[in-house]
Amino acid sequence: MDGLNTCIERMVSDEDIRDAIVDELQIYKTAEGRLFSLTLCVKRRNTSQP
Repeated sequence: MDGLNTCIERMVSDEDIRDAIVDELQIYKTAEGRLFSLTLCVKRRNTSQP
């Protein structure tokens, strides 16, 4: 995950957007929200990265 954070920091100059990306990743990892809690999404989360 450290590499991903480094990549985000290099590619996105706006701090607010970086924060939003990190928040979305957390929602994805914990399978929260209407979309990310779907069975298909939970299954794919364990086999492929966003």
